[in-house]
Amino acid sequence: MKRTIWIASACGWVCLWLSGCVMPSEVSESLLTRYHRTILDRSPQCRAGREGLDLLRPLPQDARKPLEVIQDDLTGEKGVRLSLEQAIRMALANSPEIRVVSFDPAISREEMVQAAAAFDVIVFASLSRSWTDRHQASTFGSDQTDATAAEAGLGKRNVYGGQAELKWSLSRTHDDNAFLTLNPAYESMMTFQLTQPLLRMAGKDYNLAALRVAEVSRDASYAQFRLKVEEIISQVEQIYWLLVRARGDMRIVQEILQYGQETLKKVRRRLNLDAREKLELAQTVAAVEQRRAALIEARKAVADLEDSLVRLLGDPQLNLMTGCRIVPSDRQPEVAKLTVDPADQLISALRHSPVLEQARLAIQSTEINVLVARNETLPVLNFVGSVGLQGLSGNRESAIEDMNTYNFMDYSIGLLFEYPLGNRAAKAAFRQRLLEQDKAMATMQNVADQLAVAVNEAIRQMQSNLEVIAAQDKVIRALKDNLDGLESAQELRGADYLMLLDQMLRQQQSLGMAKQTKLRARTDFRTARARLTQLTGTTLQQHQIKLIAESVAGYRPGRVRTTAATTVPATQPTP
Repeated sequence: MKRTIWIASACGWVCLWLSGCVMPSEVSESLLTRYHRTILDRSPQCRAGREGLDLLRPLPQDARKPLEVIQDDLTGEKGVRLSLEQAIRMALANSPEIRVVSFDPAISREEMVQAAAAFDVIVFASLSRSWTDRHQASTFGSDQTDATAAEAGLGKRNVYGGQAELKWSLSRTHDDNAFLTLNPAYESMMTFQLTQPLLRMAGKDYNLAALRVAEVSRDASYAQFRLKVEEIISQVEQIYWLLVRARGDMRIVQEILQYGQETLKKVRRRLNLDAREKLELAQTVAAVEQRRAALIEARKAVADLEDSLVRLLGDPQLNLMTGCRIVPSDRQPEVAKLTVDPADQLISALRHSPVLEQARLAIQSTEINVLVARNETLPVLNFVGSVGLQGLSGNRESAIEDMNTYNFMDYSIGLLFEYPLGNRAAKAAFRQRLLEQDKAMATMQNVADQLAVAVNEAIRQMQSNLEVIAAQDKVIRALKDNLDGLESAQELRGADYLMLLDQMLRQQQSLGMAKQTKLRARTDFRTARARLTQLTGTTLQQHQIKLIAESVAGYRPGRVRTTAATTVPATQPTP
């Protein structure tokens, strides 16, 4: 009977050991996940050094296809021709900002492993030797003692909060006491001990909370990674079109400057140096110099945007140290009449936006914290039990054999109760977690409202840009006709010539401004469209970067469920 009890206890510990194994959930092998791992494997970008300009100078990569360097027809400088899709691909491969955030999912994954490791089996062992030499007040005591002890065992925490330990120990004791029947005495002990919480700190919800929070944090880091990827794509697209607009503005300013210079030549040809014609000359010179100053500002704006785009691209061949200009190959932003359903866009944003996904995950994290805090308001009630075997003999082998006879066994069971009067700390922590949960829900609602406002603003921006483009087409045609009429009358002399010259200069300036306004409306349309796709979480789909996303709505602690991402078009062409 005793042998049966001991064997049953040992088997129970082994079953608890094997069944209580906890592992972090696996990450779905989506395209985004594989892209993240690729970026992580290549991070950080190799630089020439850590000091001075070497910190900005990337090392060349031989496997990279060389960029085609051309001469910019606008500035005459060397430049690299890039399409929008080429720029996006370069940014996805090299962006320093994406490289920085790519570490977060891997760090969160290691946090999951650390949380799961709390349930690993612990192997322990010890070996000690002690000598004592003391005066005794009784002749039955020992003056000198020589003791050696060794122990080894296994310990494990289960998912219900219990602590189990199976330990074997062997000791040898020799002293100078003449009344001892065994000297030296060998004692062998096998002990199994279990401490199991029944109220506070009991149950899977409490003991797996750290792992579940780490899994939510991992999901949030992937959402942040996707958010950063979409932000970079959107930024590249917006800066690309801003660069197109800045270069278009520079081209228009050059064109208006040439108009002014030709007008200045005509004024100088008919100059007789009278007061009236001196006034005409001064007025024309002033207009030309103002346009020359505007050209200088336009060149600066182009250079600033080129630096911003180069930083986002992060390409070793095209960096802040090369000084090479970027020549966009997509000079005219494509603008088509579009029908946008605001309700569809709002549904897409609420479903796919990584910002809202992070807010949902924050609520899940607070829900786990509430469960933990509620459990900690309970009293401490622990079951404590142990069973042990003893063997004692004059030599080591006999002591072990004596233990295996199961003649000497110890049993103990008990309950431990503890509860602080008032329990103010635990109750306050529980109320705090409830408030944090309410705050997370309010934050999600606030994010949803802000998202809706931004989506509506982007849609209105696109619609207004289309109207501005149509209006500016009419303005440009009217100004060209008016300017042609003024130029045909430029040979007229008399009292109205100064007024005609003033009108011609103003019409030239107005024509340039109308062209700039039209170009600005076209590029603003594309940047608003990029902003809309970013808000709706469809940037990757818009650029044909398809992936299988992790479903937040179907999240369950301890596992990752995958569903196919639903692609919602940002816009639909009108038939």
